[in-house]
Amino acid sequence: MENQQSPLKKYRSRMTSLTKDWKTFMYGYDDPPVRAAAYDMTQRYHQMNATINSHFLLDAFKLYYNPYDTLVPNPIGKNPWKDIIMNELADKAYRELNEKTAHNPSLALLASQNFIDGMVKVSTKANNMIPPDIQEQLDKLKQSQQPGGQQQSQQNRQNKQNQQNNQQQSGGQGQGGQQQGGQNPFNLGNFLNALQLMQTGNYGNQNAANNIMSQIENAVSNATQESNKMGMVMSGFSHTGIPMRKLMDVDEMRELLSNYIVIALSNALRKISVTDPGKSTSKPSPKRGIPIGVKTIRSFSEITDLIPMEYLNDQDLFAYRVVGMKARVRERFSSMNKYMVYVDKSGSMGGTMKFMDDVAPKIAVATANAISLARYLKTHGGSLTLKFFDTEVQEPLTDMWEILKTLSSVKADGGTDISNVLEDIADNGKEHKCIIVSDGIDGIDEKSAAAVSGMDVASILIGTTNPILEKYTKVTRVSEAGSTNMFLEV
Repeated sequence: MENQQSPLKKYRSRMTSLTKDWKTFMYGYDDPPVRAAAYDMTQRYHQMNATINSHFLLDAFKLYYNPYDTLVPNPIGKNPWKDIIMNELADKAYRELNEKTAHNPSLALLASQNFIDGMVKVSTKANNMIPPDIQEQLDKLKQSQQPGGQQQSQQNRQNKQNQQNNQQQSGGQGQGGQQQGGQNPFNLGNFLNALQLMQTGNYGNQNAANNIMSQIENAVSNATQESNKMGMVMSGFSHTGIPMRKLMDVDEMRELLSNYIVIALSNALRKISVTDPGKSTSKPSPKRGIPIGVKTIRSFSEITDLIPMEYLNDQDLFAYRVVGMKARVRERFSSMNKYMVYVDKSGSMGGTMKFMDDVAPKIAVATANAISLARYLKTHGGSLTLKFFDTEVQEPLTDMWEILKTLSSVKADGGTDISNVLEDIADNGKEHKCIIVSDGIDGIDEKSAAAVSGMDVASILIGTTNPILEKYTKVTRVSEAGSTNMFLEV
């Protein structure tokens, strides 16, 4: 016992000075967004049966919320936590992520939760790599710093033994630090203290400590890549009407991102938002200016009022085409601004089609067009209702978050029944312009199709034909989605 206490006394002063304040950065811990985020994460990890002290959560959030070039590390402190933070700061992928998350509380919160989750996942498993005498020394250190510590030290050792027994009986730990069998919470501070003692070489094994640190750094790097992907996807939905609070649940976002269709939808939305002539009524501003007759056009019928002198060069003609296209869009929506769009969600719609010099799942392209149209309608007093279908017509969707969750559940199976769609249109679509988007060749009941005769119904068939639809609806066949919203063309 004396031999163990002697080196403990030798390193007690060092441990106290190095772990007295785990905060890695010099300032900024009192900023309201930083403290609010740490509080939110404290509640989250409490529910996950993990104790993550607030200073770790403050550091993690600052790492992503504060711009990289404003972060000033504390030059004095040295501990495993700071080493992990400094390794992240040196990562090029982190700097790319920081450009997306800086001053964005929602994205920074997602990134910091990914960071902590990655650490907790590795650390809970690495607990088994901590030598027993390390934990004993930590208990004695706590005992020396707290009154009544001897009894607590014995209780901690008993709890650790119970934890090991429970792990053997239950076959391991739950996901994200949630432990089975009613075990004590995982404590990140205790783990890092043990890791630091191992790094001294007096109680533990430096090779084992280096192995654990390597695993943690890899987990943090993977979390950075995941956060970059989340940031990319969220940026595609930034103007679609999804409340940011809906995108802050890390576990739900991960589940959504497990389906490549959602990622493709985000990419498609970004492209459409740049090129869709229906997204804005702002006037174009070519570098050489716009002829006054073209600049003031508000109705397609005014084209005949343009004087020949205004067709002097290609730049002027470009301005005319752009404004003329928007005039047609405005006129169209003034007469019909209630849309009901039916998108085929059967397995074959997970296949790809050409889309603006790229390829994307057909269902992602169709839904991105629908969301873009919904966004435009909302700003012009109109509305869009989206209904997915396969063999059955699903419940109508207007909430973008519900649309995302539906898309994430699309599987590569299931058939198509367009007859049910036509019956739904006949019952519910009389006051709407209805659009059917499908790539399926289906034997349609002609009686169902005849019921929509005379209604404003269009069909977009992706690479297929259907004589019944061609007889009773306006059909557009597409194999490639261009730079304009396909729904504006039918």
